[in-house]
Amino acid sequence: MRIPKCPEWASEGECTSNAVWMMANCRRSCHSCQGGDKAWKLRTHIQANYHNTTDNVTKLVQVESVRINNVEIDEKKQNVKVFGRMVLSWNDTNIAWDKNQWGLSWLNFYWIQIWTPQIVQLNGASTSNPGQVTSKVLAANYTGQVYLWADFSFSTPFKFQYEDYPNDVQRVCFKFDDKRLLAVHFVVSDGVKNKEREATTDPFVSGWKIIDVDLITVSAKDSGCEDADPKCPEWASEGECTSNAVWMMANCRRSCHSCQGGDKAWKLRTHIQANYHNATDNVTKLVQVESVRINNVEIDEKKQNVKVFGRMVLSWNDTNIAWDKNQWGLSWLNFYWIQIWTPQIVQLNG
Repeated sequence: MRIPKCPEWASEGECTSNAVWMMANCRRSCHSCQGGDKAWKLRTHIQANYHNTTDNVTKLVQVESVRINNVEIDEKKQNVKVFGRMVLSWNDTNIAWDKNQWGLSWLNFYWIQIWTPQIVQLNGASTSNPGQVTSKVLAANYTGQVYLWADFSFSTPFKFQYEDYPNDVQRVCFKFDDKRLLAVHFVVSDGVKNKEREATTDPFVSGWKIIDVDLITVSAKDSGCEDADPKCPEWASEGECTSNAVWMMANCRRSCHSCQGGDKAWKLRTHIQANYHNATDNVTKLVQVESVRINNVEIDEKKQNVKVFGRMVLSWNDTNIAWDKNQWGLSWLNFYWIQIWTPQIVQLNG
């Protein structure tokens, strides 16, 4: 659809002050239709001088808009899946250029060419299917402000409550973060908070209606980073965080210093990753099964099939990860599975 007022709005600075909407609807007036020699030369110039590093500084990334396109609800399997698009923005001074010299106000990139947030879902149904976020459009203006239009699909187990039938209201939460843990601090824009840039686009959900969407930031305390027992500090002082790690890490997170946050954890994780070699050096890894819990069993006698759901705790030693706890001030450090070596488990008789 052609909007005749685009040139007027662009001349008033809307391409910068209202980039989310203008980049989607007034591309010609905002000079974001990439092509020709200018864009190619500018992109080459930026890449030649670009350093893809955060310089030990947490990046501030703002959620500019959120749209829910579709929701899949499986009440039998107690699972909810959501599909949508969000727009993120951040500033990257390595990208800024003189628009008069280059004759361009905007420039498109592929995500691999510059720094971008690497979003992962934290509360997915399984580590093998933790949700997906795919970049659709990545563009920057001459000031170094970068915008990412990304499609997402998140899936999470959910226990439905039917006490108020037929007026049941279910509140489903999908948690996401950057996979580099604390490399990014997400904030929610005012446009999303006041619902100006938040939409459900009337997704069809059989038997249900989407009432509202809220996007909130969660602190360590709100995310359950507390001790479950008042004796946790005492047990931690006696060395239980190491000798009884399986139980203590689940129930005494604060006393075991496993609630990750602040600059210490970020710097240590960066240090480890910079020197980490994800290889077994032709040596068989010894992995111990510390605990197993069965949560649910589905039996289908008609199909002669049995399905089991549960959780197990595995442990192994990795000398590439060891650090001096007195030097770093941390006894524990959280990782995502992609950052270090982990066993890749498959079922043999599926």
